[in-house]
Amino acid sequence: MSLNWKEINVVLDELQLPGAQIQKVNQSAYDILALHLYSLAGSKTLLIALSPGACRIHQTFRAVPKNEKPLRFAEFLKSRLLNGRIEEAVQLGSDRIVKLIVRRADERLYMYIRLWSNAANIIVTNEQGTILDAMRRSPRRGEVSGGSYIPESSQQAPKKEYSVRPYDGYKSFNEMLDAWYAEHGGTLSLETLREQVQKAYKGRINRLGASLDQIRQKIIEFEEADKLKEYA
Repeated sequence: MSLNWKEINVVLDELQLPGAQIQKVNQSAYDILALHLYSLAGSKTLLIALSPGACRIHQTFRAVPKNEKPLRFAEFLKSRLLNGRIEEAVQLGSDRIVKLIVRRADERLYMYIRLWSNAANIIVTNEQGTILDAMRRSPRRGEVSGGSYIPESSQQAPKKEYSVRPYDGYKSFNEMLDAWYAEHGGTLSLETLREQVQKAYKGRINRLGASLDQIRQKIIEFEEADKLKEYA
């Protein structure tokens, strides 16, 4: 289960990210990013996951493993955001897109974190909206370096009433989320991936079936053409 927009607001309210400095960047997998932050309130690790069926952003209280091979997007963030300070951290309406504004020296960059299970991404732009890089480069959507990005809307209005899942027994909502996804996140992602694969192969089988029907029809037409020649 990915976070809904109300839960994202609770996460951001608890974290109070403005003023925090980005001290480390760790991309442990192609869909997992961790920002190690420091502020007057102390240090914290912000986890961002684009995993299918488990898209989320929250503080993690667990060690995030390092990737033995440096990944492209993490190296980009280190070169542009490291030691920068977060000036703003907001969700855009109810669209499950979190906007972080990060200033480093005289440069201000925008990080858009889109938490949609079917199109999750992290896109970094300059103040003019020019894309500097994206965690998942998507030429089809124009989400590549040098492109332009204007945050799109996933919905005109919430399609259904959402609620914040209960977190009794935990000090914070972030603490509950970290524990819950540590237990269930992998299973959720696997189930979603399985559904996507089944859907893709079902579509492929249907297309192959249609092609076979066309071939059979052509065979029949050729056979009929041979008979007409014999009659002639």
